[in-house]
Amino acid sequence: MASSKVVLIDFDNTLFFTEKSIRLAAKEVLGKGLSGPTVRKLDKNIKHRIYELAHSKYYDSAEINDAMVFRLSKRQDYRVVVLTARHSTVQSYTIRSLKNSNIRYDRLLSRNGKAKEMQDEDWKLEVVKRYAKRYDIIEFYDDKPENAAIVKNAGLGAHVSVFRVARNKISRL
Repeated sequence: MASSKVVLIDFDNTLFFTEKSIRLAAKEVLGKGLSGPTVRKLDKNIKHRIYELAHSKYYDSAEINDAMVFRLSKRQDYRVVVLTARHSTVQSYTIRSLKNSNIRYDRLLSRNGKAKEMQDEDWKLEVVKRYAKRYDIIEFYDDKPENAAIVKNAGLGAHVSVFRVARNKISRL
């Protein structure tokens, strides 16, 4: 184990704000820009078309979360693992976003195989559980209250800290 400390950080709307990318893709697909929460409620096929377009064609419209970048800069002795539910077809764009923004990370984890069928919060909880067995200190960052809550309430131990990210505000739960 190279480091006994790890940051597990969500990509969309935690490390990068992707609302603009989603709005632009929705406008192209549906003729009108829609918010992320509205897109999440759409038919699965339309929603996936919008997400794939947002994360490929409009990937460079995402804005970096400066508060998270600052926080990561203070975690030089931590491994950094970026988590994303994005499909593997857009992984190269996700990597480009990280590299173009000079984000230091050690690993990018995305859902694949059977994990694609899991709910986002369940998949992230499984990831945190795996890391909790191998690391002394874990910091988990996510923008979705349900993702943060399920990890916080899982009883993984005092060595797992959970943070909710709401734009530039980072709060420990």
